[in-house]
Amino acid sequence: MSSDNDFEEAMRRMGVRRLGNQPAPPQSKSKPGRRTVSKEPDSVLTTTPSSNSTPTTVERVLVATPSADAEELRKLRAENEAIREERDRLNERVQQLSSDLNAIKTIDVQGIETVQGVLQDWRIRGGGELDTWVRGLVELGRLPEFLSYLKVGHSGLLRKLVDETSVFHCGRDSCLPPNGAVPLSVSLEDCEVCGGLEPEDWSAKLSNQLLLMGVRKVVLRGHRVALLKHLAAGMDSRISVRVVGLSVNFAAPDASTWVALWRRSGDDTEHIAADCRVKASSLGQWVTRVVYRLENE
Repeated sequence: MSSDNDFEEAMRRMGVRRLGNQPAPPQSKSKPGRRTVSKEPDSVLTTTPSSNSTPTTVERVLVATPSADAEELRKLRAENEAIREERDRLNERVQQLSSDLNAIKTIDVQGIETVQGVLQDWRIRGGGELDTWVRGLVELGRLPEFLSYLKVGHSGLLRKLVDETSVFHCGRDSCLPPNGAVPLSVSLEDCEVCGGLEPEDWSAKLSNQLLLMGVRKVVLRGHRVALLKHLAAGMDSRISVRVVGLSVNFAAPDASTWVALWRRSGDDTEHIAADCRVKASSLGQWVTRVVYRLENE
């Protein structure tokens, strides 16, 4: 027994007690009328942000998703509508080309010979120049007009069409061709607009000289009616300008009307009356020479 007592004494000194003798843990004292709230882990807590709090990244994504989907849907609908319109346009183009092909099949040899003669007069040779011009007619929407003239072999209307829809051009940005004309690429010297000269406002140049002379009524005549109309469109509004082709019978209405003739190599102009007759290969050369002659008269 002494050994057991000695063992318990030793354990007591080391602070070890028997389980049966362990005192009960102290009871927490709660104040009357108050309830103890157990604390749960932070991971379980859920909070609802107030209306003034800054939205989290997740909340922003959730809020933005519906509007983003709506915008994407709107874009898809717009693209679908554009595709539908392009399809309709292509269908119309196919129908037009089919009609043009049928018209070509009905053209006889006489019509082909007529257009060949007209194109030779305009120095439009086969190959690249002719291909460029015909493609230009397609873009301008004037191919059916060309085919109808070709079918009936109407040389007068064909010449008018070629005049209005073609111009030999140098390709310089500063050299402006007439609107509605298909530029046919040539060298600088062969350009029908500038003829190799430094481009300038030819309309203003001619207008200024005529105003200095007191001329207010002008008639411009020449083979290239479209180029002369291009010149007349930019002239001073105080000058009344009329453009008349070489094939038209015309007489000046009175002595106050000044008539200027643009001659080119090969043009038969001996029967045409004019106050000023100038030969030139381009519009720019013609205006420059006309102004020079007027300044020295």
